[in-house]
Amino acid sequence: MEEFFRKVSLAVFIIVALVIFVTSSISFGYSEGTDLSLQSVVYHFSIFFFLTFFLLLAVDSKKYSVLFFCIFCIFIFAILDEIHQLFVPGRNFSFLDILTDVVGSFVAMVFYAVWVKFKRVRKY
Repeated sequence: MEEFFRKVSLAVFIIVALVIFVTSSISFGYSEGTDLSLQSVVYHFSIFFFLTFFLLLAVDSKKYSVLFFCIFCIFIFAILDEIHQLFVPGRNFSFLDILTDVVGSFVAMVFYAVWVKFKRVRKY
C-alpha cells in the first residue's frame, strides 16, 4: 500500500510540474515590469507548495539531506520556469515569483516534517 501511495504521489508531482509548465507558456499580452498581484502570489505559493509536498511524499525520506536536495531541485525548477517565461510573449523573469515559489516550497517542507513527526507519534 505504501508503494502505491508513493507512485500516486509521484504521478501527482509530475502532473503539477506539467501544469506549471503549461501555465507558464500562456501569453498574457505585453506588460511593463513585474505584475505583483495577490492572485499571482497565491498561485505561485500554492502551486509550489503542492509540487514540493508531493515530491517529498514520493521520495518519502526522513533524511534532512534528501529533503534539502528536493528543495534545491524545486528552486532550480522555479528558476528554469522564470527563464522559460522570457521566451513567452508578454511574460517576463521575476525574482519575486522565485521568492514566492521558494517560500511555498519551504512551507511545504515544514508541513511535511510536522506531518511525518505526527504520523510517527500516532504509530506508538
